[in-house]
Amino acid sequence: MLTFNKKTNTLEQLHYTYDLHDVKEPKLYREIFDYNKIPKIPFNHRRVPMQPPDQIWITDTTFRDGQQSMPPYTVKQIGIKIPPNYPFVGSDFNVTRAGIHADGIAKDEEIYNIFNTEKLLNRPVKIGIKDKSGRAGIAYWVNSYFGLDDNKKIHKNHSGVNKITKWVESEFANGRITSVSDRELLEQVKRYMPELLESAEDCER
Repeated sequence: MLTFNKKTNTLEQLHYTYDLHDVKEPKLYREIFDYNKIPKIPFNHRRVPMQPPDQIWITDTTFRDGQQSMPPYTVKQIGIKIPPNYPFVGSDFNVTRAGIHADGIAKDEEIYNIFNTEKLLNRPVKIGIKDKSGRAGIAYWVNSYFGLDDNKKIHKNHSGVNKITKWVESEFANGRITSVSDRELLEQVKRYMPELLESAEDCER
């Protein structure tokens, strides 16, 4: 349970000592870490004692290129390129390329995602397809790209998924080192799983 301490001006966790034991279901402490809300950081004064003031001001400053900042803070105005691996804003944020991770995400997204990034940031978990993505990665990409619900989701043992996986593996076996693009994957879906494209076209009509 989290409580706000007016004396220290921080959220504090009352119970922070836990015994390790086997359980049938994982205890995710959702009363503290609500998956659908912005994460909160409690302090117990053992490692990170903090006593912020009652009021905090965030002041304007200059960027590294010497230009005075002004809203809106676009990449073009700042004059920098955001690295793909930057948290929250980078193009690779919330992207995994490992098939075992994709398999876990398909079973329970909360295992790999600290909070609901799709709801809070409009940045859902994504799969980047490479040589280690496997069938689970391909299946997750297909289901995510086409927005298939639980009743229509494609299983990793689908024949089309198997064929696309073999195509991906052959690409990297022949020396490829870059991730497979969405456009390339769509071409393979068109070839091996045309019913998905037909279904998507029917929905658009």
